Amino acid sequence: MIKFSNFNKFAPIVLGSLIALNVGAATPLNLVDNDGDGVISAEEITAAQEAKKAETLATYDMDGNGELSKEEKKLVRADRKASTLEQFDADGDGELSRSEKRAAKQARREAMASQLDLDQDGTVSDAEGAGMQEVRESRDEGGRKGRGEHKRGGGRQ
Repeated sequence: MIKFSNFNKFAPIVLGSLIALNVGAATPLNLVDNDGDGVISAEEITAAQEAKKAETLATYDMDGNGELSKEEKKLVRADRKASTLEQFDADGDGELSRSEKRAAKQARREAMASQLDLDQDGTVSDAEGAGMQEVRESRDEGGRKGRGEHKRGGGRQ
């Protein structure tokens, strides 16, 4: 398991980014150190997010209008749920138990950490996590305070 040098600082960032920025897709962002500086910068994360959004749009925008309708978003969520069930429903009952949900959450956390840990030392250093921190802070400044809080108030839409 990959560890964060400051786990309490980066775990919410990683999970929040996966949930908020992946547009509901079942696969994680594909983070690449394009400039070879040994860290994934905020710009590289933003580019990965935009590529993921474009991929999701290309896959699910059935009417071709350039945005996802409520129905198309429901399809994204349904596909994500089906994929998560297929991967993590260990007992095969068609539902995710608390322990199965924890396993899915941990797998997402580890997938993101693995991509951020460019030196593959098993720890996401502060430098390696700084780009994600910058993305999070930028998102928070834009009016999005965290999971569960959306433009229309405190609840999920």
